[in-house]
Amino acid sequence: MSIRTAVLKQTPLRSVHRDIGAEAGFAIVEVVMSTILIILLATGVIMTLQVTTKAASEQRARAQAQTIAQDDQARLRALNVETLDGLSQVTTVPIDGNTYTVTSKGHFVTDTAVTDDCDNASADYVRVSSQVTWPALGSRTPIEIEGVVTPPPSATDATRGAIAVRVLDEDGVGVSDVHLIGNGPEYFSGSTDDNGCALFGKLMTGNYTLDTTGLVAAGMVDSNGTPPGPRTVSVTAFATNSIVLQYSPPGAITLNFKTRIGAGVLFATQSDQIIAAHSSMSAPRSFGTIGTQVSSITASPLFPFSSPYTLYAGSCSADDPNPSGSPTGPGYPATAVVSATKGGSATATIQLPALNLKVYSGRPANPGSLVNGARVRIHDQNCAQAAAPLGYVVRSRTTNASGALAQPGLPWSTYTVCADNSLTAGSPRRQSVSNVDIKNLTSGTALSLYLGTGGGAVSSPGSCP
Repeated sequence: MSIRTAVLKQTPLRSVHRDIGAEAGFAIVEVVMSTILIILLATGVIMTLQVTTKAASEQRARAQAQTIAQDDQARLRALNVETLDGLSQVTTVPIDGNTYTVTSKGHFVTDTAVTDDCDNASADYVRVSSQVTWPALGSRTPIEIEGVVTPPPSATDATRGAIAVRVLDEDGVGVSDVHLIGNGPEYFSGSTDDNGCALFGKLMTGNYTLDTTGLVAAGMVDSNGTPPGPRTVSVTAFATNSIVLQYSPPGAITLNFKTRIGAGVLFATQSDQIIAAHSSMSAPRSFGTIGTQVSSITASPLFPFSSPYTLYAGSCSADDPNPSGSPTGPGYPATAVVSATKGGSATATIQLPALNLKVYSGRPANPGSLVNGARVRIHDQNCAQAAAPLGYVVRSRTTNASGALAQPGLPWSTYTVCADNSLTAGSPRRQSVSNVDIKNLTSGTALSLYLGTGGGAVSSPGSCP
């Protein structure tokens, strides 16, 4: 009996069947695992091929975009300076099923960094840029090439110059994307940058009209309280004319008036004009109408500077009670120092020195009666007015039953005061006194005028000028 026969005889038949089944199971598992491994390896290879293909496609697209940008730069350098200034152009280039979009731009710049106030702006050369994008680029960085083009001598000769415009808001911050248009020997247009600056270079010399009507919304004013509108600017050879435009919604300040006579209490009075002054204005502004007495006057529109205005009664800056401060008596100061807020309003009260006038029918030695209805002409010697009889701003008043002025408050100034009885007498007489200072806030300035005749008379025939 052989060994195999002996083993078979010793091994149960069920055990032999179990061993054969186990071996078959392991074989199946090995086949499945091998299949999965092959699939994974194949998938990896396919993905690698796809990534490689995509990378190659993207690299090819970027290389084509780079070539397109270089070609566009060469094209831009061949253009004349006038064409490049303010150039903004979009073109498309189809290659190998891709459509590339080319954005070409050109503008004059300075060879030194432009300061925030555009002080150093000058049109030294043209900066040109070529940017290329394509649909598959997505959010990735596009291809962009920049270069400079130096203007030829013909563009920097004695017939050319530049204009630098800066647009500011009420806080002095540059306003970007403001479109500007100019007409003159040439046409120019462009928009302000992030600093509020716009540089228009290599323009022919001469005067241009700069259109500012589209700068800001309706109701805006400049530092002088003037709405935006066309303005004349000039171009000179080899120079840059720097222009600052500042606009804001305006504010308003209303002044009320008080005065005092003798030791009396303060009482409301009227005035006809006020002055609003600020160091950033080109000149003080007047509000109101000479000869029209009102209890309050509103100064509007006013640019909302960060520092306050100085306001006072008067018709010219020479009526300023004190350029270095505001005198005051036992009441209100003669000037108001008030800020104008953007789109807002403010109110203040100032005190006017009083003219404590008495007009008599007689002479100093024999005054007679107080004249009711005497005409009084008050000439402001500080404020010239060519059309006025004496060459000064003149205010006309009439005395009341007390021979006085019902509204005695006047701007702080030096006056010529004349009274006559031409409104009540057949043969008018007048008296005039020059160099009358109306500057006393505590008790006012007392003045008596006499319209009588006879020995020692101080009046003269006729009416006041």
